[in-house]
Amino acid sequence: MVSPYSTGGGGPYFEAKVVAYYLVATLAESPARAVPGLKVMQVLTQRAAFGEPLDDVIVNGILENGCSTKLCLQVKSTLTFTENDKEWVAVLGQAWANFTSETFDTTRDRLGVAISSYNARADKYYQSVIGWAVHSPSGRDFAQRIMQKDFSHQDQRKFVTTTQKILSDHAGTNVDENTLWCFLCVFRILHFDFNIEDASRDMAGALERLRHCLPLEHRNLAHAVWTHLIAEASNIAPDGGGVSRKIWSLPFRMQTCHRGLVPRFGVISK
Repeated sequence: MVSPYSTGGGGPYFEAKVVAYYLVATLAESPARAVPGLKVMQVLTQRAAFGEPLDDVIVNGILENGCSTKLCLQVKSTLTFTENDKEWVAVLGQAWANFTSETFDTTRDRLGVAISSYNARADKYYQSVIGWAVHSPSGRDFAQRIMQKDFSHQDQRKFVTTTQKILSDHAGTNVDENTLWCFLCVFRILHFDFNIEDASRDMAGALERLRHCLPLEHRNLAHAVWTHLIAEASNIAPDGGGVSRKIWSLPFRMQTCHRGLVPRFGVISK
């Protein structure tokens, strides 16, 4: 049987960094990008075999009232977000399967794709489409604003019509404007800039969180711990493993190794 990790489109090193980013949030019991709620509690990987079509990274969080939340991500290196982009079409198909499942809750769950290559059009126009959807009172209002030629940009309109067509193809029927609006309200496009290394804002944010988790005398080891987290992510992802906050104590239980002090992890059984 082929490992689910080997079939991903984001490249193993990038995917490991995305997983590591959410592991930091789990360790710090803090919020993280696109995860609804107060803090991240658990990170799972490669869960297609367990009923999660959008399966590369599953992040569980918790709301202030104690209700659970979830972010399901697919990880890709590059997307063009067009009908001719087979990977984008596949991502939307997987997201649609999640969205239409009986367990998906539009008030608490989110779907998305994580990409490593910056896409200027996505950043300027497609992200704004998602923002407009979130801040529209209805599908009708959203459709009217997006399709008004003197109000929206042609790239925004193209993204909406293309997404609607692809989703309709996956659904086997026409996806109406209200359903499309509901889908866009819960979908996220996340660019992680790990490929620029020491200029990465995402890595800098992760390192800052790690420093606050470490005892004062060990805060200089944040980068070493980050490196260890990436390695740990590479170990758990190929076989669909994960890490839960319940078995990951704070402050760190530290152990000595040849690379310095690193945390002990509680790894969920595969």
